[in-house]
Amino acid sequence: TDGVEECHNQNEAIFGSTRIKNQLKQLIEPTAEDCTAAIKNAINEFSQQVDPHDDITILSIQFSPTQKKLSNPLVISLKNDIKELLKLQYIIQQFSVQHDLEDKIEKTINLVLEELISNIIYHGYTNHESHTLFIKINLDETHIRIEIQDNASAFNPITDAPKIDTNIIDSDREVGGLGIHIIKNMVDELTYLRKDNKNHLTIVKERK
Repeated sequence: TDGVEECHNQNEAIFGSTRIKNQLKQLIEPTAEDCTAAIKNAINEFSQQVDPHDDITILSIQFSPTQKKLSNPLVISLKNDIKELLKLQYIIQQFSVQHDLEDKIEKTINLVLEELISNIIYHGYTNHESHTLFIKINLDETHIRIEIQDNASAFNPITDAPKIDTNIIDSDREVGGLGIHIIKNMVDELTYLRKDNKNHLTIVKERK
């Protein structure tokens, strides 16, 4: 309850939310009981037994997610928020484990998608409205096929990205285009289509 944050000491200083966060950050793989005990002990030490102005109630909940079987093909929807990359990374990791993909393939997929999706989020939209991107992953015995669909501004990474001259040293190279250049060398096939005011980018990578 707010009585935790508003707990005060003899100098009328307030415990505050920052102290709560700092206490929890010090814990390593805590149980719910550990969290409650840590905050309670911190309050007692801070308040120096000063009577609280309000009730103090602490509730800690431990969440244990169940592993869900990820289908193949798999469709993932993301918002145009860079924080969604963490969600995408976790899903790719679980998909790779469940479908026996090698670690190097998983890392390649994550690197490629991180570069492409972050480019869409940072540079593809001219407004601050919420948009949805779709990623479809299809896995067969020999290849991984990934399709990215978004309603951002038209951009063909194959032809529109700045050309990279590998003979130029990094300090003399213009900004931009290097990520796309690296992606082209990490995958086996990259195709683009603009249809129905949407970008359709398809990536194919050998499963080996």
